[in-house]
Amino acid sequence: MRGPTRSVLIAVLAVCAFAVAALSAGPALATEVTPANSAFTAKLVAGTSATFTPENGSFAVTISCTASTTTVTTPSNTLPASGPPFFNNRPANATPGLTAGGSVLANIATPTFTTCTSAPLVTTTVTTNSTSGKWSIDWNVLNSKASPWPTAALGVPSSGAVISLTAGTEKCELTVDPETAQGVIGLWENGTKTTPSKLLINEQVFYVPTAATKAVCESAKFGIKASDSPAAFKAAYSIENVAKEGLIEEFS
Repeated sequence: MRGPTRSVLIAVLAVCAFAVAALSAGPALATEVTPANSAFTAKLVAGTSATFTPENGSFAVTISCTASTTTVTTPSNTLPASGPPFFNNRPANATPGLTAGGSVLANIATPTFTTCTSAPLVTTTVTTNSTSGKWSIDWNVLNSKASPWPTAALGVPSSGAVISLTAGTEKCELTVDPETAQGVIGLWENGTKTTPSKLLINEQVFYVPTAATKAVCESAKFGIKASDSPAAFKAAYSIENVAKEGLIEEFS
């Protein structure tokens, strides 16, 4: 088993292990995100960049974008008649037997990544799309109530982002997660009336150079590994709305 398939399996097993630990620690947890039905804007924490560092050959290429934004509307508190626990699960109305750390899922606007740079004399752009599915955010408290680990996963659809590196007439294009959608887990920090919430991501994603640019990507100019390749994605997002309501992930 190689590359993305193996790593995704490891990630799934890790999440399952956390869920088992939570269940064994006591009653099932229910996640709630408040306020419900409220629109929020996410942008990079001031002074930070979103970075994407692929596996490199001859030298280190890091794609760095100083601006990245998206929007999200938190789910309502209405419980569905049936289906998986992908709703805003109010603890007072928690469904008996919920899996520990039950998820709260919401679609987000296709994020943008702009003002991007990489190597000297290289024009760098990041183009995102929702062709294969919507981008999303999934809040989830892993671990036990006594030792919570509030997280949120950024859902990236298959081929949801393409990174273009252009030097003169030569271009290298990297498609992010070309085979399947991926959840990029980050640490969640609750906000307050005076401080925004934060999502801190330091995770692994996968990429593949497009067939037409594979040779250029592997050349000495870029030195980027072409197959079964992970990249480190790091970003710190600040999330708030006009009303300055703290976006809170809590559990019971």
